[in-house]
Amino acid sequence: MLCPECFTVLPDPTSEACPRCAAALWRVAGLGARQSRARRTDGLIAAKAPPRDTPVATPVAGNAPPSVDLRPYCSPVEDQQSLGSCASCAVVGALEFLQIKQGKPPVDRSRLFVYFNARKLRNAVGEDSGNTTAEVIASVVAFGVPPEQEWPYRIEDFNREPPRRVYDSAWTAQGHDFARVVGADGVIGALAQGLPVSLAINLPQRCYEEAARTGRFPDPRGDENLDPSTAESGHCMLIVGYDRNRGTFLIRNSWGAKWGQGGYAEMPIRLAEQQGFLADSWIVGHLDRNPSFHLVPPPAHGAAAATGPGIAEMRDRLRAEISRDVRDAVRRIKDNFQL
Repeated sequence: MLCPECFTVLPDPTSEACPRCAAALWRVAGLGARQSRARRTDGLIAAKAPPRDTPVATPVAGNAPPSVDLRPYCSPVEDQQSLGSCASCAVVGALEFLQIKQGKPPVDRSRLFVYFNARKLRNAVGEDSGNTTAEVIASVVAFGVPPEQEWPYRIEDFNREPPRRVYDSAWTAQGHDFARVVGADGVIGALAQGLPVSLAINLPQRCYEEAARTGRFPDPRGDENLDPSTAESGHCMLIVGYDRNRGTFLIRNSWGAKWGQGGYAEMPIRLAEQQGFLADSWIVGHLDRNPSFHLVPPPAHGAAAATGPGIAEMRDRLRAEISRDVRDAVRRIKDNFQL
């Protein structure tokens, strides 16, 4: 874990304060309980294999420019704080990016709503369990993403189910396709077409500390290389650019604008290849209508829904509950007015 303020790796996360900047490491939550403020790098649950039937978007061969920087279309960098909601932050950031790039009014969208429903898919609503990227996407497909003002990002509400009015206000991203891209070439091809890419990666905490100071991720030392093929968890961020001459990706984190260079940092492409789960990199957009991509069927919305077991049943049950409540309300009105 890392300090929530200066991003120093904490030798003892149970301490009351950071040994470097003296920031408090605990907050008092409801009923006097204490909650850690330390930052986590394990909120991304590693996908051992790509979800079945999910589409792969292969960029059509073409000359990618030497560099791409998508930051002008990015929404303000968010701060996930101590929750394991990194995948939700990355996916919501990609959706906010699309709206801005399409010239629509920017809408800050609720990451906490997405994180709750993504955990619902793994029967872990009471736990700060983290998620796979596919679970987050399935949550967006099934339940949508409401405005932030409808369900604000409050740590103490992470295990509370949003009321139905919040579900009613959710944007479902209809018409957008979610698909995986494979390998560094697939990532670069997507970025060249103006689409950010989610990155799932397993790095030593020291790398995040150094990137916070320098704006660049270092290589792991020989004694701290982590094998992503055996890792159970990691961190999810958004790739929003690349520079072929420098051999780097431009990474958007979700630890606020104080981290790195305004919330961003460079990462060597070879480091992403070495330590990243590049089979778990996702894009979202109007992919089936984009001649720059070859999208392997089936349609992405159906495939993403299939990544969450029982998602259709959960969605239908929620709709049935809402319909039943409406029928009961109508019946009460008729009884009261003797209609």
